[in-house]
Amino acid sequence: MKVVKHVCPTCNEAIEYTTMERVLLYLKRSVTGFFISIGLLFFVYLYLVGPMQVLDDITSFSMLKMYNDNSMEYRIWVSNHTTCDGADPYCFAFEVFEEMRDVKYIKNGAGHMLYDPFTTLEYGGSCRDMSTAYTLFLKSVGVTAVNECSVEYAHCVVAVYDLSEKYSNDKQYVVVDLTGPAAFLMNYSMDVWDYAEEGQIIWI
Repeated sequence: MKVVKHVCPTCNEAIEYTTMERVLLYLKRSVTGFFISIGLLFFVYLYLVGPMQVLDDITSFSMLKMYNDNSMEYRIWVSNHTTCDGADPYCFAFEVFEEMRDVKYIKNGAGHMLYDPFTTLEYGGSCRDMSTAYTLFLKSVGVTAVNECSVEYAHCVVAVYDLSEKYSNDKQYVVVDLTGPAAFLMNYSMDVWDYAEEGQIIWI
């Protein structure tokens, strides 16, 4: 089927698009379709997780970026609360865990704004507050730590890697759940979220 620009009302002759007009029309339709798809995906996400969780994710992302800029403060805190040297990431992971074991766990629902690490230490916080603080403290001294949060489990833990002074860094890592608190030794073949069933408890 031929697409025409319009039909001349007096001569009844079809006026076709020029090549440039065809390209612009195609681009216009493609861009429109793209944004419609993005909008549909957003509404599906909104339906699945709820509007408050979406707002929480957006605000927490911007706040986490701000907290990441305070690495010097976190490094000072770690140096004042641990006896480790820079060659032993396992020591930092364990001693920061010990410092945070008495932080009060507060079960917060969707819409909870992410606390900064020092507020969490003083007043307590949700699983995400505590895992964020723990991750930022370890990263400030060069330890590879990843804050793992799951919508499915509605929970956050921290995966700590490269603990070469204690465990084989190419085979094992540690999952830290500060709401327990407890830490589990995991093989790389194990999924982070299988820690409770498959992990070996090393700190508690």
